[in-house]
Amino acid sequence: MKKKLLTPLFLFILIFIVTDMSFAQISLPNQGFEQWDSSGQPSPFDWHQPADWSSTNPVTEFNSAGITKTTDAHSGSFAAQIKSQNIFGTQHAGGLVCGHAKTSFSNYTILPITGGEPVSSKPKKIKGYYKFSSLTAGDSAYVIAINKNWNSSLTQPDTIGFGILKLPTATSYTLFELNITDWDSLVSPDSVVVAFFSSNPDSGLEGGILIVDDIELDFGTAIETINISTDQFHVYPNPASGFLTVSFDKKNNFTQLNIFSSLGTLISSVNISEENSIQLKTADYPSGLYWIEMKNKNGELVREKFLKTN
Repeated sequence: MKKKLLTPLFLFILIFIVTDMSFAQISLPNQGFEQWDSSGQPSPFDWHQPADWSSTNPVTEFNSAGITKTTDAHSGSFAAQIKSQNIFGTQHAGGLVCGHAKTSFSNYTILPITGGEPVSSKPKKIKGYYKFSSLTAGDSAYVIAINKNWNSSLTQPDTIGFGILKLPTATSYTLFELNITDWDSLVSPDSVVVAFFSSNPDSGLEGGILIVDDIELDFGTAIETINISTDQFHVYPNPASGFLTVSFDKKNNFTQLNIFSSLGTLISSVNISEENSIQLKTADYPSGLYWIEMKNKNGELVREKFLKTN
């Protein structure tokens, strides 16, 4: 029997449907950790890391490779295992970041903000499956997500959305869902960062082992929006070195000031009563980007960033 030829209209509809589906199914490269790249070095430095991901292995290889391939997978053949390590008597979390992220030899870690994969719309959530165990009671693994956009005038990325989630002990594969809080609803990201750490990246604990698999980006409805406004409070000098002043109008009814690192770690918290300005000592802060969050009596939040220099 002769096969019927597809009409041009049907072909157009089919191409449109396939194209629309491809845009709807935006995903991270190698999100199931099935492909792995070799360091290309001789033993004992012949470690592997997931293709299209970066790890702390290059800065811990003299000790051991904290990121390894495991067959204990949620699906497929492999998953990524991330272990904490004792380096010269200090605990350091293993780290894994999507894209090409930079590592830091000074503290044996990886810098999430330097990684990321391109996106054409705004991810609202990260989902995936994990297992976690630790030798230290109360230890947790971490997953971090950053929506970022390149700021050409400052020649550095702007964080326009952020999320961080602690992953508690789980002996079997457990679903996690991390909401990305929208810091700037008017700007779309050009890339998204997904990072995993086997313990607190700023102060690791002993014996953390995190296994992750089947990571997904979710472009659904936003959960929360935080406004970024320089009209409600002012930060100076910016950049700051020794001290930073935050001034505001009492009519804004601010009740709390919080300072976060670029990783989302709470650095300082100050309760606000009747004052209309607060001076903060920043001399001991490491150089880098920080966020000031102001909360009013209704629980509404506004944020502004500042740069700390030496």
